[in-house]
Amino acid sequence: MSGRHAHADAGSGSGSGWHRVHRATPLLRAWTALLALAAAVAVNVQASAYVALWGLLHGGPWWILPAALGAVVVLCALIWLVSGIWWRATGYRITDEEVELRRGVLNRQLRTARFDRVQAVDVAEPLIPRLFGLASVKVETAGGTDSHIDILYLPRAVAEALRRDLLARVHGGSIADAPSHPSGDPLPGARGADAAGADGAGTNAAPGAWGAGSSGAGGTSAGAADAPAGWAGQGSGAPVASAGPVDEDRLRGLVEEIPARRALGAAALSANTVVGVVAAVLLIATPIANATVIGVLLAVVPSVWRVLNTSWLFTAKIDDADRVLHLNYGLTERRRQAVPLDRVHAVKVSQTPLWRLVGWWQVQVSVAGYGGPLNSKTESTTTVLPVGSRETALAVFAEITGMDPGEIERVATPEGRGAAQFTSPAIARWVSPVDRRQQGVTLAEDRVITHHGRVGRTVETIETSHIQELSLTQGPIQRLLGLATVRLDLVPGPVYMKGRDLAHEDAEALVEKLRDRRLPALTGAGQPGRRI
Repeated sequence: MSGRHAHADAGSGSGSGWHRVHRATPLLRAWTALLALAAAVAVNVQASAYVALWGLLHGGPWWILPAALGAVVVLCALIWLVSGIWWRATGYRITDEEVELRRGVLNRQLRTARFDRVQAVDVAEPLIPRLFGLASVKVETAGGTDSHIDILYLPRAVAEALRRDLLARVHGGSIADAPSHPSGDPLPGARGADAAGADGAGTNAAPGAWGAGSSGAGGTSAGAADAPAGWAGQGSGAPVASAGPVDEDRLRGLVEEIPARRALGAAALSANTVVGVVAAVLLIATPIANATVIGVLLAVVPSVWRVLNTSWLFTAKIDDADRVLHLNYGLTERRRQAVPLDRVHAVKVSQTPLWRLVGWWQVQVSVAGYGGPLNSKTESTTTVLPVGSRETALAVFAEITGMDPGEIERVATPEGRGAAQFTSPAIARWVSPVDRRQQGVTLAEDRVITHHGRVGRTVETIETSHIQELSLTQGPIQRLLGLATVRLDLVPGPVYMKGRDLAHEDAEALVEKLRDRRLPALTGAGQPGRRI
């Protein structure tokens, strides 16, 4: 991923193969700001002004109402024309080596993502754009917090086909191998021998990017499950995707569609919902300052909504041939994502205290390439089971880790630490009185498993070769009690693994064992891994 200032406007005619996004994109990107502006005006206008306006419309001259409507029409037309300036400056292009996106009028920017750095290509349909049949394409690359390109917005059929074509490029397929799709409108300067339609309308093929076009923007949408068919392992440095669409018949169901009532129940039984209910009661029944309580409500509502949105009609299917997990979910924002299992580093199965009442569990993964702090977008990417039964959670856990059910029940059961070799001693009750008996670290043949939590329970695992660093830490109280914690540094994600409150000599022994782990080969497959 790279970003740099562009010195040519997207519609200037420099270069070839540029395509425009949908004409409504600037308005859809700014609709929240426009709505907030309208709300601010409505709130700050005095009630007497509304009364005067109402009287003017009903008791004034006959031309007042047509003039008001005309003013609204002129204002809308003006907004539409002004937004066209930003629309003409926005475009995307696919070359043999990278995907490019440029936008901006005053502050022009060009962002690129090389195909050998692409981790995933996803399609998202936010609520408002979905009403207009539009979707966005997100190209995720290896990097930090801003390591992605968002192409906003395209007709749904174009977005799905663009996703397939990008995955073909990631695979290294040729132009002829890339599946045809209805492309977006070409920018001025993109007309050439390979671009059909001299006026930029209808179907066209961008030089160096597309095959022959098929239907227009209103054509049949590509299958929702289209996704990469194969990915390279972590050692290769880049994912590998097949050039063709995924055959739905070869996908095996892993998680059946989560019922709406379960998604609602999961949101209702979240800790943030409890906090919100308590805040609402305090707001109604006590003289606590409204601003304080309302602030709490505003803080918890997005989190509760995220639980509902990520679990709504969630399904997961797996491509056994290429080891790719296909996810489909969303209430206000439908998302179709592909998680390459070779990119999964760590797995976590957890159960919140309230979910224990109904026996529900959640499965999350840390995926190489989805870096940065956890937020609503990355969380949806890394949650492979938002809510499900114990049987379903362990089935997903086994599919991702490759552990058989017997091994899971023996060393990685989510209810307790099982046959852990490293556990918190009795003296640890002074620093962890509730969880001490549940804290443990288990070393299997090629992986580490950690347990913690008595009220809310969690089990995590990672292959030893995926551990980035090891840290032995001691707080002042731990030092007095002869305890230490071993932290396993992993790729950024929702999984954080620690050997909590171990005896100091056990912590040192654990670090020594893990230091002798075998790491993946750096120079190519088939060569022995190195040890540290």
